[in-house]
Amino acid sequence: MAPSPKARKRVIGLDICAILVCASLCLAVVVACATKAASALVVVMQDDVGDLRVPADIAQAQQLHAALKRALASAPEDARSNLWLWITLAFSSIYVFKQGFSIPGSVLLNVFAGAMFGVARGFAFICFLTACGTSICYALSHNFGRRLALRLFGDRVERVRSAIRSHRSNLLFYLIALRFFPLTPNFLLNLVSPIVGIPFFHFIISVLVGLMPYNFITAKAGGVLGNLNDLNEVFDMRNVLQLAVLAGLALLPTLCRSKLQKYASLEPSEPPRESIASSTRGAAARRKRVD
Repeated sequence: MAPSPKARKRVIGLDICAILVCASLCLAVVVACATKAASALVVVMQDDVGDLRVPADIAQAQQLHAALKRALASAPEDARSNLWLWITLAFSSIYVFKQGFSIPGSVLLNVFAGAMFGVARGFAFICFLTACGTSICYALSHNFGRRLALRLFGDRVERVRSAIRSHRSNLLFYLIALRFFPLTPNFLLNLVSPIVGIPFFHFIISVLVGLMPYNFITAKAGGVLGNLNDLNEVFDMRNVLQLAVLAGLALLPTLCRSKLQKYASLEPSEPPRESIASSTRGAAARRKRVD
């Protein structure tokens, strides 16, 4: 017996409450880390205290980066490692929170990470944080988001489910290609993955591998943060073409699936004519005996 509309609304309400509780707990961690980092930085910062905020654009990211660098340079040697620790923890908590609850703004944080931690370390760091944040999103969706996602994105969920079903034999390559060049928005893919039957192993590998080009390009832009005037400069035509080529390479196994299966199969593509004829004669003989 199907649940009544009132019962469905009640269950969705409980799911929303559970998600809000999880969000509140995660936000408390963010606030605690950011507060501790700010209190440690205020001791060594003088006129730059106003720059201690989550950047909303390139200009604010440049100001925050410059202020933190000046604070670290002026801090005593024994306090510098403590400052680095709390800056890293504050950045990590903000990044994971944004990824876990699909809040836009990862590109700006990626650029800031490349500037603050260096391109190589920043790239590795944001790949790790992306995996942590999207894992939280996967877990929340798996436990509390199924009914809510179907209610909000019903048609889009079914389209993703149909695409996943048609690429089931090459699912990992297909998911990596979607991450390389996201025709399906990443936030939607994170949200619906457990709902449409994508295993967590495939999900997390596609996040780690598929988002590497995007993470590297944005972290590399952080190396020249001082020369950037707009986020659109991060994704110039060259970078977009590189992402398109990588997506095409990842899709090759999927596009060539039928040919690969045909060549790898030990069975002939068509049954021999002799076997067709013999089966036809056998069927005719059986009908004659029945008559």
